[in-house]
Amino acid sequence: MTDEDWQKAFEQNLLSYVRLIRATVPLIEKAKDGRIINIASSSIKQPIDHLVLSNTFRLGIVGLTKTLATELAPKNILVHTVAPGRIATDRVAHLDEVRSKNQGISLEAVREQSQAEIPLKRYGTPAD
Repeated sequence: MTDEDWQKAFEQNLLSYVRLIRATVPLIEKAKDGRIINIASSSIKQPIDHLVLSNTFRLGIVGLTKTLATELAPKNILVHTVAPGRIATDRVAHLDEVRSKNQGISLEAVREQSQAEIPLKRYGTPAD
């Protein structure tokens, strides 16, 4: 991957969180109470094959969250990271297709393997 690939991933997967938090914290400070909820990926627990850029910067979100949780707690601002599993989105559908091609198995087999590892035995939905 090129430096440009890394820079783009940094902008999209980490710096976007930094910018949003930077813009939001002064408003939360004025309210004297608030929550920052960062939505990351299950890759913060276990890296996902073939997603080195995302895996790298999603862990940066964890570091950012832990640091800000400590620094902002005295201002009554709580900071959390949520790491949803497989949610039925266009991105997950694309990743399933890539996995299907890489492993030489059907798309249905990929989904069945993934769903077998999920306690509810199904992908989540954005509404969940």
